[in-house]
Amino acid sequence: MYIKGFSIGFDKSKKLWLVILGAVTIAVLLIMLSFVLICQSGMNKGDIIESLDLSKIHSYKTKYSLNVKSNKNQNHYIIEEEYKKENESEYFQFKVFDVDDVITYTMENNTLNIVSSNQKLIYTLSDYMIKKENMISISTFLDLYRKGIEGENDLFCVTVNEYDNKVSYKIEIKEELPDEYDFLHGISGLELIVDQEKKMLEEYIVYDTNKNSYIDIIYEKFLINI
Repeated sequence: MYIKGFSIGFDKSKKLWLVILGAVTIAVLLIMLSFVLICQSGMNKGDIIESLDLSKIHSYKTKYSLNVKSNKNQNHYIIEEEYKKENESEYFQFKVFDVDDVITYTMENNTLNIVSSNQKLIYTLSDYMIKKENMISISTFLDLYRKGIEGENDLFCVTVNEYDNKVSYKIEIKEELPDEYDFLHGISGLELIVDQEKKMLEEYIVYDTNKNSYIDIIYEKFLINI
């Protein structure tokens, strides 16, 4: 009886261990499968581009630190920018924070307003064709980026590179440009760096013809499609 009882107990214990072993094996396989999927997702550039599709950004609010370099000096500004575009309607606003003043430039369709908070100055220009040529605004980069990836012309070559959890979107600009792109003369390229983990714009750089950065923007915040 004792031996039989022991034998029965051993069989139950063996079955229990088999169940536990099977559960552990399944758990390990699931963990390995999850790890493989995560690794594949992290190495797939398509996931990055789809999660932050630059071509679909049509409005934003941002605040950034702007550095403009020249041969003799370097100027620093804090700027808040807002941009909205819907069909043919376009709204654009700059707030430049100086030590003693905040100057706001607002453009909406064919009206431009310039307001100084300190001097109580308001200047309005209406019913004129206003051409926005602004290398500081990321809206300029986004416009050229769309034209590059859509193959609208061969003036802009777009490349995407990934490194250290960053994604670099770079636009190389040809030296010979038509008159409509005269504001790009003296510029060899533009680069936008995106934080892959935060899915947030991090830095925007404008390069001169010597491949040196002369405009460098560091974003403090960036709200997309508000």
